[in-house]
Amino acid sequence: MPLTAFTNVFAGNPLNRASERRGDGSWLAEKLADPGSLAVAIWNGKPLLERGKNGETQISYIPTKMAEDLAKGFERLLFMGLWQDTAVFAVDLDQTADPTEGPLQGLGKFEDLRASALNLSVAEAGIAATARQMFEWRRRHKHCANCGEPSEARDGGWKRVCPSCH
Repeated sequence: MPLTAFTNVFAGNPLNRASERRGDGSWLAEKLADPGSLAVAIWNGKPLLERGKNGETQISYIPTKMAEDLAKGFERLLFMGLWQDTAVFAVDLDQTADPTEGPLQGLGKFEDLRASALNLSVAEAGIAATARQMFEWRRRHKHCANCGEPSEARDGGWKRVCPSCH
């Protein structure tokens, strides 16, 4: 069987990561404040999903203002990229209580990504997988590999920098 017969459902992220803009803090702040920008919520590795008009599973995008309020700082935010002109961010929620029983009530439910991946479009499975893997990487690499000091998220959340030894 040829390798082309297999599709990696998590590899279809369609977003332009806009790597040339991620280091521009004022541009990121402008995009985060834009009411047209969207955010993907991830809680304990699970994306917030909802049922669409036709019953299909899809990401439940939340306003970036809500994501920013829930994040309580840049460490829990990630600039995912651009869908055409729309900025897409992700917010990492790692509290004990399910946020759909609080601030995200009525917006969907958090579902296991592996279990729901085949019910998502390839594009949305790729977006959710990218957000999850970036937050997992950031969670596992909180400290500088050189000096052990806590590192900080930079470049839209795609890089970690040590404020002590850089």
